[in-house]
Amino acid sequence: MKEKYRNIKTFESFDKSVERLFEGFDTPVDIKWIDNNNELIGLFQVNDKVYKISCEYKNNDIWTYKFYNYDSIKKSLDIKLTNFNTGYMSVLSTIRSGMEYLIDTKDPKSIIFGATDRSKGRKVLYERFSNELCDKYNFELTINGVENKKIFILYKDIDKEILFESVERIIEELFNES
Repeated sequence: MKEKYRNIKTFESFDKSVERLFEGFDTPVDIKWIDNNNELIGLFQVNDKVYKISCEYKNNDIWTYKFYNYDSIKKSLDIKLTNFNTGYMSVLSTIRSGMEYLIDTKDPKSIIFGATDRSKGRKVLYERFSNELCDKYNFELTINGVENKKIFILYKDIDKEILFESVERIIEELFNES
């Protein structure tokens, strides 16, 4: 009987953990934004970790979207997000919220961002975010890449030749940073 009760407790604990995880996914934290015309910088904190979002105008209403975590040991920003075990879904939710802010404030014709780490799950979530943005803002989506490096290109109302000429330079920049 005690074994059966322990299993019930374990499932209750598991259910609460899953519930907290999904709450975090739909609960972005506040982002403090700085708008420098051709650059949007957003800072936010989840638990004791600090993150930066950097949106840069490239040309022809094409913007890049990058996000970093602050490495307190190295005292620098790192493009490689790591799973700090707590708040992970809030971070991803806030990254999605930041993309919506970029769209709402700058009305880009294209947003380009990359995923350069080994996390397959994160890339699946980025694809999900991208598809949600396509539905909400009438973007189209192209995903390209090799191995662990993926590039996500959201675009609308732009000449594809102009877009893909710009993408080459942006991809080099994104992947050289990782």
